[in-house]
Amino acid sequence: MANEFLAGYLANANFTPAVLISFCLISLGSTLQACVGHWLSATLIGTGVPKLDNARQTLLFFILTGPLSCLIAASVGVSSIIAVDLLPKSQVASAWLNWWVGDSLGVLIICPLVFCVFAHPREIWRARRIQVALPLLATILALALVFIQVYQAEKIRIQMIFDNQADKIDRLLIEYGNNVIDNALTIKALYRASNQVTRHQFGLFTQAILQQHPEIQALEWLPRVRHDQLSHFESTVQAEGYPHFKVVEQTIDGSLQAVENRAEYFPITFIEPMKGNEKVFGFDSLTNPISRESKLLAQKYDKPSLSNALFLMQRTDASIAVLLSIPVYTHLQSSSTQQLTGFISAVILTANLVET
Repeated sequence: MANEFLAGYLANANFTPAVLISFCLISLGSTLQACVGHWLSATLIGTGVPKLDNARQTLLFFILTGPLSCLIAASVGVSSIIAVDLLPKSQVASAWLNWWVGDSLGVLIICPLVFCVFAHPREIWRARRIQVALPLLATILALALVFIQVYQAEKIRIQMIFDNQADKIDRLLIEYGNNVIDNALTIKALYRASNQVTRHQFGLFTQAILQQHPEIQALEWLPRVRHDQLSHFESTVQAEGYPHFKVVEQTIDGSLQAVENRAEYFPITFIEPMKGNEKVFGFDSLTNPISRESKLLAQKYDKPSLSNALFLMQRTDASIAVLLSIPVYTHLQSSSTQQLTGFISAVILTANLVET
């Protein structure tokens, strides 16, 4: 048990003073355990290595040096680990039990082997090598084999649980993703049913979708604006109660500036909720390479397109999002062709999608 914690912190190199003190206490606990075991044996059985030639002496020796003495290292070790918050309280009982059982088994198995090799009088212990040492070695081998089998079985079980959970999450993500797409497509249907959707109507229509999908950062309408329409477009939005509205793009240093001259723009005009997304209000989405790629694919195939992962301008954290872009067309009265009028966009926070 002590080695497990030590190995973990050696790997992480997390040597705070509290951790080092904890390791020292673990070492002291193990040393104290050995000293107490020796003292109990010397006091109650006799000095030196006991002969263990009768049942009473053998039983007394192993109880004193095993289960009884091993209470010390387990108690000191677990307490020191708890003191530095390296062990959750829910695992205290199992950690203590594993520590105590491990130390006790070590005494019961290793002590006779050591006595057979090093203890005096040699003639007594040498004669016991076949009777004692070989069965114990066989026991150790059997325990090792059992441990390996149990470990492999547990490893397979954990992997199966993980795979099942991963498959379940994968299915749920696909289900939620399809649901988001279906809801976004209803907004497209709104634009196809009405020649003119107002900001108020857009807000009312998207409110229910946002309540059902907390993973959506924003729902947006991005109309197609030609260069010769830009000034009139900005004036129209300003007259709606946004006097400082401008169509903007992001510079290399991350600041926003008025857009450069281009043939057309796709500014974020309607955005719900507005709170928390104010920074991207008026942003020309095609100036972002990831957003541009997604929208061009959506336009090319006339299907919803999901972007690669990107970081959001309006968030100060490192949340990763993806953009769902849906093209909206109107049919020209003079022909059977259709004309792109804009995009519906859903900004989806991937972390929130998993949590949902």
